[in-house]
Amino acid sequence: MQPIGAIFALPQQNLGAVNIALARGKLKAVALDADNATVLESGEVETLDNQVDPATGTVRIRAVFPNAQKLLWPGQFINIRIEVDVDQRALTAPTAAVQRGPNGPFVYVLRDDLTVAVAPVVVARQDDKIAILRSGVDEGARIVTSGFMLLKDGAKVKPTDADAPVADSAPEQPRPRRDGARRSSQAGGASPVTR
Repeated sequence: MQPIGAIFALPQQNLGAVNIALARGKLKAVALDADNATVLESGEVETLDNQVDPATGTVRIRAVFPNAQKLLWPGQFINIRIEVDVDQRALTAPTAAVQRGPNGPFVYVLRDDLTVAVAPVVVARQDDKIAILRSGVDEGARIVTSGFMLLKDGAKVKPTDADAPVADSAPEQPRPRRDGARRSSQAGGASPVTR
């Protein structure tokens, strides 16, 4: 129980990033509750299986956790996230701001004259909260996060605070920022996420 090990499966698509990270040193592993948000324990990756399971396309990994507070228990369901990279210059924006169109992903940027402009963006990675943008908007640009049904390029809007209740116009979100996004791989077939 103290320490405790956890064996989990990682999609083979993430194996390259994990191997590169392991070549640099130890990998941090974080055990999350079933809600995939509450951190139960932090530990590190101990070993990787030497083959990919051809039936599932996954590789088994073992992580070890100190389990000082005994929050992890044998047979318990948990999610495990392993950190494979830290991008100190990542430009992040809320995932809600990223829209998809026939020409690819885009955001609505709020101009000084309170009109919006469509800005095509290149999304490196995203999860349900944060998108990492490779290009398309500058750091500090104000972007729209809701009210898209009423918007088109050049539409006039009345921005509201992102934390205020939604009114009859499209509220803006805090500006995209560079805040050191962490690239992770998650067991269970999930795509890489940023934190």
